[in-house]
Amino acid sequence: MTKRYEFIETEITEKTGRLILNRPPVNVINIDMMREITACLKEFAIDDSLRLIVIAAKGKFFSAGMDVDDHRPEKVHTMIKEFGELFLTMEKIHTPILAAVQGSVLGGGLEIVSFCDMIVASDKAKFGNPEIKVGFFPPVSAVIFPHLVGHPMTMEIICTGESITAERAYQTGLINRVFLSDNFETETESFINSITQNSGSILRFNKRAVKETEHLPFDKALEKASDIFLNELMKSDDTAEGIKAFFEKRKPLWKDS
Repeated sequence: MTKRYEFIETEITEKTGRLILNRPPVNVINIDMMREITACLKEFAIDDSLRLIVIAAKGKFFSAGMDVDDHRPEKVHTMIKEFGELFLTMEKIHTPILAAVQGSVLGGGLEIVSFCDMIVASDKAKFGNPEIKVGFFPPVSAVIFPHLVGHPMTMEIICTGESITAERAYQTGLINRVFLSDNFETETESFINSITQNSGSILRFNKRAVKETEHLPFDKALEKASDIFLNELMKSDDTAEGIKAFFEKRKPLWKDS
């Protein structure tokens, strides 16, 4: 990517698009940073060579959340608009998104993380929505957490404002894996490879099958998933290659198409 950003870093390696938060000291996210994140994700979204998008961060904190200064009356409408645009962008991306959380993540940072498709974390990471302590509530967490961790746990997180450990986040189903901090980068790259060794087009079909059916009644969901399977996936080059490779007892040569 040739575009330069002030508050994030981006790179594409091994069919993986990486978006790295970099606003020292604790990656507080302001309006301009939100715009950069959204712009980067829009670029990644149209790159069919990518098999995975990874959101990570530099420093000891993944993110201390949104900039409280942007909650002032003269800024809050713009902040909410840009915040919403970020999540609407994430919602439309067919490429799987992984959050790699090396340190504590709070507030709006946690909302971004929890909106990803998969989350891995260091055992030293903590997760929290402390908005209530400054007189707010986390709008995205309020909407999606009940689907991720259930109503009681959602209410505990947003009504106490207290952080939970990575281990508890794993136990509640909020995150996928917990890695020892000393091995975090190595284990994360191994997890990334377990995804990116697969076909990019088939990964996108997998995500679509989940996202486009998860809120439908079962009969409608099954009908939708079957339609994607029969009328799109079965016509793809990589499904044909996967079947051919299976019978020829070799590894598939994916075309990502």
